[in-house]
Amino acid sequence: MSMNRGEEAEQDFRKAIEVDPHSIPAFSGLAGYLRLQNRAPDALQILQKGIEANPDQVELQIARADVLYTVQKKEEATATLKQFLDRHPKSVDGALAIGDFYTQRGG
Repeated sequence: MSMNRGEEAEQDFRKAIEVDPHSIPAFSGLAGYLRLQNRAPDALQILQKGIEANPDQVELQIARADVLYTVQKKEEATATLKQFLDRHPKSVDGALAIGDFYTQRGG
């Protein structure tokens, strides 16, 4: 039985993470695919692994907060972003990205 394109994409993202366990695009892509498949818990798990591998990068924090927000965990989403800023108070990119998140989501 052959895989559909979505399954192939998931496999490719997972393979990319194996090759480069710090690949933000691979973690982000896999989480995005999982989210589109209504697999939010799996997406959150992947994003957490990506955050652990890249704790100083805001992109995966934003993605995690976005998934949390969509599954009605708004307080946890906000806490995720606040924790990042608490750990990285001088991160201009982080502050801007989080500001954009709040603007778009009404946080």
